Amino acid sequence: MANSTIDGTKIILNDLWPGTPDPMLTVPIDGFTGADQHNVATAVRRVGTKIKVYDDTGKGYATFIYLQYIAGTKATTLALAAKQFVSMDISEQATAGTTSTYYKVTDDASEALLGGPLAVAISAMTTLYYGWFWCGGVQPTSHVAALTGNYTTNGTLTAGGRFSAVANASATATYSDKIIIKLTSLAHATGTLTDVPAAGISLIADA
Repeated sequence: MANSTIDGTKIILNDLWPGTPDPMLTVPIDGFTGADQHNVATAVRRVGTKIKVYDDTGKGYATFIYLQYIAGTKATTLALAAKQFVSMDISEQATAGTTSTYYKVTDDASEALLGGPLAVAISAMTTLYYGWFWCGGVQPTSHVAALTGNYTTNGTLTAGGRFSAVANASATATYSDKIIIKLTSLAHATGTLTDVPAAGISLIADA
């Protein structure tokens, strides 16, 4: 099936990342894309920190999360940009069990845990740098104007359907192997439920 798009105002993200938003935190002084916190070499927030905000444009709540971005091996043709999805980096999950790797993410679908939680980039980023990502709720365009517009799908989404990640099969250099979204199951309203909510997520294969 050919790729398609959906306007960001017509999707809602489920926040599947560990932790809850800190009620004491508010929008950074220079915004979520400001240079004092976003796309920085040294984290200025604890990775995994979440901030929940009200979006005046979307008339709803959205959640941002602080993550570390890791470019994939195809980074020369897969430069990160706003409105692109990321998920946990597979190679990072293979490290020792005592090492916290939950918050290291990539947009290279071949190197991402596609079954893991998703987040959306709010700007271009340098590999290994830290910054804010949209991870829950409505599209927060009153906080990040660059999130306005269409998001790439694989052409399967339906009204009320739940979606997950898939590798983009497009042959173009810009989009090939990016993470896009696909229909996971039909909505309850259709009268058919093709799967059940997951109890959890395994980050590596079992022994």
